Amino acid sequence: MPEVAIYMTNHNNIIQFPKQKLEAPRDQIPKQKLEAPRDQTMTPIESRDDVNKIVSYCLNNGKLRDAMLFVIGFNTGLRVSDLIRIQIQDVLRDGQIVESFRVREIKTSKPVTVYINQAAKEMLTLYMEHKQDLSPESYLFENLSYCSSGTKRDNFISRQAAWKIVKGTIRAVGIEGKYGTHTLRKTPSMQIMTAESLADHSVVKNEAGLQAVQMFLNHNSISSTFHYVGILGKQLKAEVMRLNLGLEAIQKYKEEHNASSHY
Repeated sequence: MPEVAIYMTNHNNIIQFPKQKLEAPRDQIPKQKLEAPRDQTMTPIESRDDVNKIVSYCLNNGKLRDAMLFVIGFNTGLRVSDLIRIQIQDVLRDGQIVESFRVREIKTSKPVTVYINQAAKEMLTLYMEHKQDLSPESYLFENLSYCSSGTKRDNFISRQAAWKIVKGTIRAVGIEGKYGTHTLRKTPSMQIMTAESLADHSVVKNEAGLQAVQMFLNHNSISSTFHYVGILGKQLKAEVMRLNLGLEAIQKYKEEHNASSHY
């Protein structure tokens, strides 16, 4: 910030005071303002096989809640602060898993539609089959600790607990990299952007027609036309519905579990 000279006038005389620096010395600026957000350095899971390894590890070790954290996180892209607050009544209505539900983001206060694809649906079904004491108000990612009185805490896990689950599980599986809760959000984003068959699943089949509509509506950008016509929402739903990260691991676990139950 440049130095600022402060002046005062007294009739025809101009009095100039010494220049004053309005910027605090660098060593007095809070440390968090000097450092780049650490979240930006978190690594996404690049391989679908690695995603399945993570989910399989949780399932095979009886950690269904942890498996669900990965599956729901990988397939919704929600921030962890919104993810951990999901309740049973958000995803289950009239005894059926919903196709979508709405949440208001903690960070932005904006409403967002969350789509439930096949992987998320199968994981939710598997979890609910093993949990008999769930109520509509129960949190999906419940805190498994107990109060000093011996009663169970009716609360969701903390962001720190979610971070430990993500970091500890990926480390246990042996996948190298720098991982944290933002990995849950970055992974589906990367998978959608790098999908080889992205064009084949595009809602827009006639690019020339789209450009004609843009001119017809006198929009300055294609994105404005997408938003106006409602294409972006449809495209997002199509991408999420075919994402299905972790689905292979869930189905393999169910097959093995069902096979062993017959013996």
